Amino acid sequence: MSHIKIVTPGTAETIKLGSTTVRVLEDGRLTDNRIGAIVCTVPAQTKPLPQHLHRMHDETFLVIQGTIRFAVNEEEQT
Repeated sequence: MSHIKIVTPGTAETIKLGSTTVRVLEDGRLTDNRIGAIVCTVPAQTKPLPQHLHRMHDETFLVIQGTIRFAVNEEEQT
């Protein structure tokens, strides 16, 4: 049986990581941890988070405004 989860701006779990705001739309509970979805608002000139690794899943980023720089091992990608 499929479940539908509707998340409105006032009902999403919100986490502050420094100046970055993370809204959790789906944390994986309804998808057997196959898919999760978050919306991050990252202000300009935000200092980077420490590099980290997710061994159990891939990450995909859709940047809808501005640019963001990622470090992949020793290489930077904009």
